[in-house]
Amino acid sequence: MAFLRSRREDYQGPIGVTGEAESGGHDAAGLRILVVEDYADCAQSTAMLLRMWGHKVEMAKDGPTAWALAQSHCPDVVLLDIALPGMTGWELAKRIKARAAERRPWVIAVSGYDREVDRRQSAESGIDLHLTKPVDPQELERILKEIAGNDFRARQNTAASSEVETNHGQTIDQNRCRSAE
Repeated sequence: MAFLRSRREDYQGPIGVTGEAESGGHDAAGLRILVVEDYADCAQSTAMLLRMWGHKVEMAKDGPTAWALAQSHCPDVVLLDIALPGMTGWELAKRIKARAAERRPWVIAVSGYDREVDRRQSAESGIDLHLTKPVDPQELERILKEIAGNDFRARQNTAASSEVETNHGQTIDQNRCRSAE
């Protein structure tokens, strides 16, 4: 069964940090990931982990900087804190969602906000998954592998179904995630 399910249903799981990997045989290697986190230690440790997994990472510590990077670097995935200086993560997600559909990345909230109202606001803002800090690195790795996997990309290009089912009862529209290859 596929790991990813619906962005509209609550995803119950941990979240982690990102970084740009140097090598390492990671199955999900090569994703362009934007880490948006105003707490420097969290952002740097997340970026380091993502880099060890083979991903290319950009970091932003506030909403306006993240918006500029999202437009110029076309990330595959945005790991997004909600409480940010300059612009909330929810506002940033709305802006990202509104841009061209074929360049729309996966937007994953990584936040301390864990109330039902916060998760609902995330879904309404176009956030695909809402994860609560601290995130389990293995959980994050599984999510990124599913996003990057060849099987997932093949399903993206078929007309049969535009949704991916996860084992967490969530369904995610596949057509909103396109790589800039």
